[in-house]
Amino acid sequence: MRLLLLAPPGAGKGTQGKRLAARLGVRHIAAGDLLRAEARAGTVHGDQIADYQARGDLVPDQIVFDVLLPVVVEAAARGGYILDGFPRTLPQATAAAELGARLGVTLHAVVYLCGLPVRAGHGADAAAAGPRQPGRPRR
Repeated sequence: MRLLLLAPPGAGKGTQGKRLAARLGVRHIAAGDLLRAEARAGTVHGDQIADYQARGDLVPDQIVFDVLLPVVVEAAARGGYILDGFPRTLPQATAAAELGARLGVTLHAVVYLCGLPVRAGHGADAAAAGPRQPGRPRR
């Protein structure tokens, strides 16, 4: 299974990616984690990545591809992957689709996570508050 998770930052790509990868027995590849690890490793690409990240800029597409491609190809050969955090731009998406087609590792599915915010009294907050008493508001 080769699956791509798309969503805004903080919508749960990492959480759901880890869960799906464990359930499907494939690797979870978080693009941001790989780029941060590369930056910490102090490689040539890592030093460049660290500079872009320190400025708050997106890492150029070619550097992202250079870091991600070997990991994605290896994971595809081992049964698949759940990829999150990539692509972040339309040019990245177009180039990734073309490259995937050439390498025979196109995606099986793309999932968009809505990532609705939790409001007080809803979702996890409501569950933590316990059962609601009829006629009495939650605190």
